[in-house]
Amino acid sequence: MVAEVLAGIALVSSAVKGIKKSIDTAKDIKDIAGSIDDLLTGAEQVEKKATVVQKKGRAGQWQNFLRLRFSSVKETGDGTSLQEVAAEVIEKKQVEREIAQMRMVVNKKFGRNTWNDII
Repeated sequence: MVAEVLAGIALVSSAVKGIKKSIDTAKDIKDIAGSIDDLLTGAEQVEKKATVVQKKGRAGQWQNFLRLRFSSVKETGDGTSLQEVAAEVIEKKQVEREIAQMRMVVNKKFGRNTWNDII
């Protein structure tokens, strides 16, 4: 499940980069449709993830920070420790922020309700 979560986050990041790179030259929404699909697929993977014992990447960095900051909090591995809960919330917020940013970019380029029409 860790690989799936990391793949979801990587997919979101890659999709955002792809959309930003090609939005100025896109003549039609179909030119960025693949990246939008990747963005939503990655977000879904992050949303559906089960609790994992150890997170890597940004989430792991947050876990380490919180573990150092609150040394009395022990990692349980069952998804109930402060580090695990905080890391999960932060991941979801990052993905939500990326989606909101892409919604603005797409609507600016293709018209006011384009994002809602896609979703």
